[in-house]
Amino acid sequence: MEIKGKKVLVLGLARTGRECARFLAQHGASVQVTDVRSEVELKQEMETLAALPIRYFLGGEDPD
Repeated sequence: MEIKGKKVLVLGLARTGRECARFLAQHGASVQVTDVRSEVELKQEMETLAALPIRYFLGGEDPD
């Protein structure tokens, strides 16, 4: 399966989500990550992915 250029949404930035996001971004996917936790709570996880072009949506769903 070709990953490069695919749009991917990773749900949750726990251990598995973090590594999936890393793998997919390193292989050319356009990666977005969503998690109910805040940026402050996910600081360490986000720092390990800082060199990768990943877009984050944190803190839960927007009620609108």
